[in-house]
Amino acid sequence: MDGEFVQLPEDKPTVAVRLGEYLLERRIGSGGMGQVFLGRQESLDRMVAIKIMPRQTASDQQSVQRFQREAKSIAQLIHPNIVQVFSFGVEKGVPYFAMEYVDGEDLSAKLKNGEEFTTDEVVHIFIEVAKALEAAAAHDMVHRDIKPSNIMIAKTGEVKVMDFGLAKTLTKPSDVTTVGMVLGTPQYMSPEQGKGEKLDPRADMYSLGCVVYQLLTGSPPFEADLPTAVVCRHIHDKPKPIQELNPDVPDKLAAIVMRCLKKDPDRRFADPCMLRTMLEGLQKGETTSEMLESLDTEQPPAEELPQPEPAGVQETGGGGGAWVAIFGAVGLFIAVAVFALILFRHELFGNRGDTGTGRQEPVVARVRDPGMLGEPPCEIFFPGGELRKHYGDMANAVLIAEDERSAPVELENRLLCAGRYRLRIEREGFDSLTIGPFELRLLDNTNSINLDDLSVLKLSKDTVDGIGKAVAHFEDGRYLDAEMRFSEIAKFAPEVPVGPFANASEAIEACRQEAKGNKAYADLRADAQSLLGDARPQEALEILERIPKDSTFCRKHDIAGLIRHAKEKTNTAQMFLVDAKKELCNGRFQEVRALAKKAGALDQDLTEAGEILASCDRAAEFREKARSAFGEKDNRNAVAHYRKYLEVATEDKKVRAIFERLEKKVKAEDARLAQISSRLAAVEKAMEEKRPADAITEYDYILANLKPDKAEVVRFTRLRADAVRTGKKLGIEKTLAELDKAYMSRDPDAVLALLTAEAKKHATVREELEIFLQEAGAVKLSRHEIQSMTLEDGKEAATTRWVFSVFFTGVPEPADGSIAMTYRFTDSGKGWKIAAITPGD
Repeated sequence: MDGEFVQLPEDKPTVAVRLGEYLLERRIGSGGMGQVFLGRQESLDRMVAIKIMPRQTASDQQSVQRFQREAKSIAQLIHPNIVQVFSFGVEKGVPYFAMEYVDGEDLSAKLKNGEEFTTDEVVHIFIEVAKALEAAAAHDMVHRDIKPSNIMIAKTGEVKVMDFGLAKTLTKPSDVTTVGMVLGTPQYMSPEQGKGEKLDPRADMYSLGCVVYQLLTGSPPFEADLPTAVVCRHIHDKPKPIQELNPDVPDKLAAIVMRCLKKDPDRRFADPCMLRTMLEGLQKGETTSEMLESLDTEQPPAEELPQPEPAGVQETGGGGGAWVAIFGAVGLFIAVAVFALILFRHELFGNRGDTGTGRQEPVVARVRDPGMLGEPPCEIFFPGGELRKHYGDMANAVLIAEDERSAPVELENRLLCAGRYRLRIEREGFDSLTIGPFELRLLDNTNSINLDDLSVLKLSKDTVDGIGKAVAHFEDGRYLDAEMRFSEIAKFAPEVPVGPFANASEAIEACRQEAKGNKAYADLRADAQSLLGDARPQEALEILERIPKDSTFCRKHDIAGLIRHAKEKTNTAQMFLVDAKKELCNGRFQEVRALAKKAGALDQDLTEAGEILASCDRAAEFREKARSAFGEKDNRNAVAHYRKYLEVATEDKKVRAIFERLEKKVKAEDARLAQISSRLAAVEKAMEEKRPADAITEYDYILANLKPDKAEVVRFTRLRADAVRTGKKLGIEKTLAELDKAYMSRDPDAVLALLTAEAKKHATVREELEIFLQEAGAVKLSRHEIQSMTLEDGKEAATTRWVFSVFFTGVPEPADGSIAMTYRFTDSGKGWKIAAITPGD
């Protein structure tokens, strides 16, 4: 896949990475088929496990198909014992799928930590995995890689099978895995899987048996230094009885596990359902020894098997010895070809055991009829399938008489005398092998060569040296020379493993691919070096990681060293940024700018450096504005700017102390202003209700208790004076209104009550009152219309026009008129009293 790759986080990332709707947090596992990250699905706010294909294999279409197939395989399996897949996608060239996150530990980790399991715990795990295999089998699917690291144990105790990266659907043909391709993990691989044969769910049961064997004994059934040796032991060797290694294991449980480990799939449990049923019966105490024995019926022994009819016999007349015809060369080649697969595994590891049927097949030689020469003629039967497995189609077989006086006899329509013989196997590129002696005797005696006596063909020294030289050429980058040597080996030993390759054909293809890729890799390397010189290590790293790490070019040109150099630059730049963030939090802006500049010099693509510098500039601006406002005693604006500054410089303790002190003052000021506002609202209401005295009381409280500043003192003093004047005006108006009322009611006492003591003594007042009382029969109208007022303290007065309508005694019509009157007032404390009355014009 071409295109930009996502920069994946490390185990403890400083920056989260996004894949679609998933936010990756940290890596939690890795393997050959990809890396697994813990992430959060933002749309549903849940934790998920995200499996990501390695970049070095993302360009391999077959690997991508297998990776996508894994996601599709698991997605079909909705089962409590199988990790569920949620979605599949490709982001910037990176294929990935999201699956259920299991908070727990896999069996491999538990075993490495030395954790031991009780029998009940082992049976529980056995049953739960069997249920998962049963669900997979119901979908015609084989897992093909059951092993401890693929079995998760949640903290809740749930058991879940994961990693269907090698799973295969039985009902659908696949263009990803071909016949003969061996995939899986050697320690847990079934014999048929090791042979590259077609698999069914019984292969998974074998692998599960290996896992449970390890849980019970502490180690897998077979171990060896090389993986292929382990595979060979699975095919041929019998595992040690479980109870030899752990006598505490119950007989029935041991029998179930050993049945899972049968070489022949037909002798295992028929399907996972039967295995699960047997285990649940064991758990409940319902499984009996007779039930297990009934499932383990042996095949008949060799002597009870039908013998092959002799074929190709040629009798001769006349005297002399008796002769027999034996199988021709074509028949022999068919007989020995099946041995090819095991031959070269044995050449590496040297072990053979059970052929899978539980008994050894003999090479049979029998006498058929007496001959005319006085010696019985003989016929040799070679079971073709067994010899083929050992020696392959390219091997040639000859018989040699024991006395070595006869020349070697090719096995093609030959007549042999009875006697002792040896069988010699020859093949180009291998050391020859001699088997025997064995004797051909009378008809009623069975003559056989036990296959336990059969050895393996070993590569000749010249062949081994040739392979070594070819591999050395490959590793040195001499791909044309390596291809020529591998081609020679392919002519006579096409199936032999050569160095790191499964066979010569794979090695030849690797030579061609490496030669083709060298120029492309060189261009990538040059581009990466240019980017490193331009301080763009992240882009260089993405390019370098497109060169396969296992390629010879990578090793020869130290691509790993360039990758380390790029990572060091990136990591150093990140460290500078981390330090810059710390300095930014402390408000040390000069240091922030210096560190960000260093980071940028190492990695120009760090957008975070620009973000840190922008935050630095904003914070510096807020701090300057706050200081300016503080100098102008504008605490409120100073607090606002300091607050924005501290959102960036969170650890600047000095500024925070200033901010908290000013904030406290601003809060106190806000409380004071709130009280003033409340008092002014009361003033407004009092004035609306013509209660100026109450308004004056509120103003007096504000001035005395709420600490107004100078401007506020001036303002509130002026407003208080306005309230005082309003109070005088209302009081004078009230007194004049009461005077009119007293005149209208011709109540002299009420009139006198409105006068001060001094005014009562005044001659004009007495005179007016006497006239009013003596002459006015009735007062129809009395109204003082105020023309003006003087409200100055001690000089309070009102100039009015007194409008009246009076019925005088003896006069039928009222006397209407108006007179200018000036009244001077004094505050008696209970109201305004008339201190003097002065008539006008």
